[in-house]
Amino acid sequence: MAINYRFIYCTILIILGITTINATCNKSGLDCTQVKYRFDLPAKVTPDNDTVSIGDSLVLEINESINFLDLNTGQNINFNNAGNLGSAIGFQRFDSLAQFWFDAVQSFYFKLIEGKATSSVNELLFKEFLFTEKNSRYLFRLVLIPKEKGLYRFVFSNSSNTYRKNEPCTKANFNIILKETSHNRYLVGHADDDTPGGDFYFVVK
Repeated sequence: MAINYRFIYCTILIILGITTINATCNKSGLDCTQVKYRFDLPAKVTPDNDTVSIGDSLVLEINESINFLDLNTGQNINFNNAGNLGSAIGFQRFDSLAQFWFDAVQSFYFKLIEGKATSSVNELLFKEFLFTEKNSRYLFRLVLIPKEKGLYRFVFSNSSNTYRKNEPCTKANFNIILKETSHNRYLVGHADDDTPGGDFYFVVK
C-alpha cells in the first residue's frame, strides 16, 4: 500500500488542530499570547497489537506526574492545576478502493473511565477530552471497543495554549506522544516506528 506517512500524519494533525479555551487575562500588560513551556506528555495503548477482533478492548491511557521537563530550557516545571489540558482524538478507517481515510468514530464503542468528555465540532471524526488531575498526576483512561472490521488509525492531538487556572497567562504546549507502545505504522507502508507521535494503526477482524 503506497501511502505517504508523513503527509498523512501532518494532514491529520492539521485536521485535529483545535482551538483551546482562551484564558481571560488581566489588564497588567502581560503578553498572554506567549507560550512559555513545551512538554512531552506520554500516552499508552494496551494492548498495542496490530490486529484485534470485533468486541475486543483497547485502552488509551495517560498517567503522568504534574512535574514536567521543559523542552525549551531543560528545567523541571510543576505545571499543576491545568485548566484545559486535553486532546482531540481522531478516528479514521482506510478504504482500500477509494484509497482514502474516512471518519470512523461511529465504528467504535467508547467507555470513559478517567477524564471528562467535551463537545466536538466534528463528532464523526474525533472525540474530545480533558484530563483529570488527582494526587499530583494527570490521568486519562478510555476503553475503545471496535464494532466493524477494517484498517483503522487514531491520533492524539497535542494540547496547545494550555493554561493554569490560577495563572492563566503562563501557557504551555504539550506534545502527546505514545510511549511503550508500537505505532504499527508498517500497516500503512511506513517502516519508521521510532519517530515520536500520537498515532496508532490497527486492523479489526
